[in-house]
Amino acid sequence: MKEQRREEDKQMHELKINQCEADVEDVRRESYARQQELNSAYCEWNKRIAEHDAQVAVGSTRTHLSLQAVQLAEHDLEMARMRVEQVQEKLAQASMKLHNFKKDQQLNTVGAELPGVKVAVKELDDVLLRDVGNRIANSDKWPLVIDPSGQAATFLRYRDTNYITACNPACMEVPALRMALLGALR
Repeated sequence: MKEQRREEDKQMHELKINQCEADVEDVRRESYARQQELNSAYCEWNKRIAEHDAQVAVGSTRTHLSLQAVQLAEHDLEMARMRVEQVQEKLAQASMKLHNFKKDQQLNTVGAELPGVKVAVKELDDVLLRDVGNRIANSDKWPLVIDPSGQAATFLRYRDTNYITACNPACMEVPALRMALLGALR
């Protein structure tokens, strides 16, 4: 009886994961479409600027019309940017939901809950820097990244963050700690 219940729970959990994966894929397609719209709006904006510049260069008296066209294209570009940002946030939320379902499934198979969150390098931006799901903000703990491969360190270095490598004696010297602390306060 317990085995049957476990099997049903496992199937239900897999169904939820499949639904989340489908949702993530749908949002990815939407994100791609919005990115294409942004690219198109950017090209249109550049065309309108070039047309306006050509009107000004020949000394036309109708530059106000081309300027209005530039302003309209600029407005469309800004709206496209906002739609891209919205869909990227939606994608981050859907990815985090999928990650949580997969984590729950791993915990159920392992049995005991291990502390921390295991994430791929691709997810570091959402989990660590953007704090999608507000896990860091709602916790009274600071994040600790343990990365044996060194990929997270490279990612953080290019994201202009302050990080300290405990294994590196140069990072643990007083001047280096002071500079990291001052950098974190800015």
